[in-house]
Amino acid sequence: MLPLLLVFGCMKKNTTPLAKTEDFVLPEAPNISFPTEGETTALEVVDLDGDGKTDVWRYNVEVDDSIYQRGMDLNKDGREDVRSYFGSGNDLIREEIDADFDGKVDINDKYENGERISSEVDTNSDGTYDLFYFFERNTLVRKEQDTDYNGSLDLCNELDPYGNVVANCAKSPLDSLEETQ
Repeated sequence: MLPLLLVFGCMKKNTTPLAKTEDFVLPEAPNISFPTEGETTALEVVDLDGDGKTDVWRYNVEVDDSIYQRGMDLNKDGREDVRSYFGSGNDLIREEIDADFDGKVDINDKYENGERISSEVDTNSDGTYDLFYFFERNTLVRKEQDTDYNGSLDLCNELDPYGNVVANCAKSPLDSLEETQ
């Protein structure tokens, strides 16, 4: 629940335009069907609150760089709402969050050395990430957004440690993705 508070707590409206990059397509949010209570793919299940429903799942399946995953049910419906991916040394490397409990990933947090480095957020549940946060030493330093949901970033701000806008972005880190495609 803490990542949700951190991400949505940092959201604020600003009006600083970013030069549009018409050819760049924003990344799509994965449409992941998290396992339900009856599925037996989990190595370990835990009922934290004693209500007879699984609240935490653990999987020993290698996915990308992760060696195991943990799923959590936040709203007690028997379905995973958060999937955390762990690498060697038990370091958190990625977390996918279904914040509105519709079965789709709304927030994708990425970590390095135990620190969050970025968050991708689908704010309107259309399946495309449209809000991007970038962190340095667990501090939010940059925010980029597609405010009109047309597939192009139109806001980009550098932020101080308190989340206040201090400058417009000169070039988006997402532009490097465009150059490699």
